[in-house]
Amino acid sequence: MISVLVFTRNSEADIQGCLASLRWCDDVHVFDACSTDNTVENARQLGAAVTERAYDGYAAHRNAALHKIPFKHPWVLLLEADERVPEPLRDEMLRFTAEAPNECAAARLFRQDIFQGVCLEHTTASPREVRLVRPFRVRYDREAADTLKIGGDTVDLASPLHHNPFARGIAYWLDRYNRYSSLEACEMVAERQKMKPFPPRVPAPATLREGVHKIWRRLCPLPLLPLMTWLYLVIFRGAFRDGAAGMRYALLRAVYECVLLLKVREQEDALRRGLTTTATANSAAEPVVATG
Repeated sequence: MISVLVFTRNSEADIQGCLASLRWCDDVHVFDACSTDNTVENARQLGAAVTERAYDGYAAHRNAALHKIPFKHPWVLLLEADERVPEPLRDEMLRFTAEAPNECAAARLFRQDIFQGVCLEHTTASPREVRLVRPFRVRYDREAADTLKIGGDTVDLASPLHHNPFARGIAYWLDRYNRYSSLEACEMVAERQKMKPFPPRVPAPATLREGVHKIWRRLCPLPLLPLMTWLYLVIFRGAFRDGAAGMRYALLRAVYECVLLLKVREQEDALRRGLTTTATANSAAEPVVATG
């Protein structure tokens, strides 16, 4: 069997649907960052074990959940409240965990975004995320991404995990990703200060995909990056095959890249003047979730 860990913060609008998709699981834990709405009460009424903890940064918060909660099963599924587990994925995960060799420590799931009522099959830039883990063999090590250090092998599962980041509207999505881009900009500025001007540092094979993304952001001029992001999603990822919803979502992702690099430039200018930006000072103030 599998235990489930759901991260929440003011998620009362999403938690019921998430937990409804987990009725097959006999060990569901909600790890809440001190919500001020009815998230905790709703989760308890639906049978989940709830742990409340003040948020002190992305990696620290998630590592505390992974390593301090007494899970009933050796495998743990990591979820956000706006995600749902369809039956095909449930069945595939149960088969996988029953047969997985000891050297296997994690599995990547194919996360499929839902936008304007359409399940996007082609538009997500990085659709695979590590979500099924042996908890004491993984550890989060960054503040602005679902980046896990894994002590063992990782495999890919085929069935999709459904993600509805727009369930509360585009305004909520924009607010959340505005905060997330501030955190990611802080990390990018710190990494740029450590890197040689040219050629860019080549990442280790285990982080090649992430490294290529970083190099791309570093070398591509600001006016071009949003356009190149949109073209990549539309042409190479095939967003046009998801119809108008896919094209609009690709545009939102391009806007995110533009805002991110503007914040990086703002923070670098502030550092040159010996100032501290608001984003840097408050980087751990509010929980955020990783982009898709």
